[in-house]
Amino acid sequence: MPTLTTDYTAKITKRFDDIDKLHTTPNLIKDQAVSALKAVLNTPGLSRSAQLPIRNKIQVINNLRDESIASNFRVIYSQMCVLAVSVVESELKSYFANAFNKTANINQGYKRLNEVKFSIKEILDNNQKFGGKLGLLFLEKERLNFQDIKSIINIFKDYLGKDIVLEDEIKKKICFYFEARHLLVHKGGKVDDKFLQATSVIGANIKNLCVGDEITFDQSDWNDMRLSFTALITEVTRQRESVS
Repeated sequence: MPTLTTDYTAKITKRFDDIDKLHTTPNLIKDQAVSALKAVLNTPGLSRSAQLPIRNKIQVINNLRDESIASNFRVIYSQMCVLAVSVVESELKSYFANAFNKTANINQGYKRLNEVKFSIKEILDNNQKFGGKLGLLFLEKERLNFQDIKSIINIFKDYLGKDIVLEDEIKKKICFYFEARHLLVHKGGKVDDKFLQATSVIGANIKNLCVGDEITFDQSDWNDMRLSFTALITEVTRQRESVS
């Protein structure tokens, strides 16, 4: 498969670094509160009796442990999951489209390709050549699912003849967090039968959740998301060695 110049692992790492900043929000709020109170404390002419409760509040805020603050902002980690899955989907689509643009990459033996049709207008709109746009047009036609690990593996195998090999634990985490994202967006984070069915196929219910449970995440979950999602992007975009 011809080399694609974009370093997708570096790209997704940068995007995850941006998302990572969200979990510092509690401490940013803490720092802002202390700064605001200190500004009040420095008001000219403020009496000692008025200063005392302000100093006490500053001390209380400074003594708050990071864990106690973060526990009140679990929604942040949920949103980090939603954003991270969207980033993965975006980068997988980008890589697929770029790879599909190079006809040598396409698995021309895949029968589904015989069923995809382009209209005369689409051909004319693209100057009869599809130069650099074939992959994007094909994605619009097929509406491929890049938010399901089984579908992702099949897509790259079927259309590009590319085997995606992942460790079982990585595959389980990808499946779990992808399905969790669906619950967060469409079910308010409440576990349903569909989630259990989707994760049970490969034993991916890593938190042993039951119907009605509410999904919550913490820093360790975010670490797992980053690790497993980056491993997926690295594996999908890895250049295979030619076999003579």
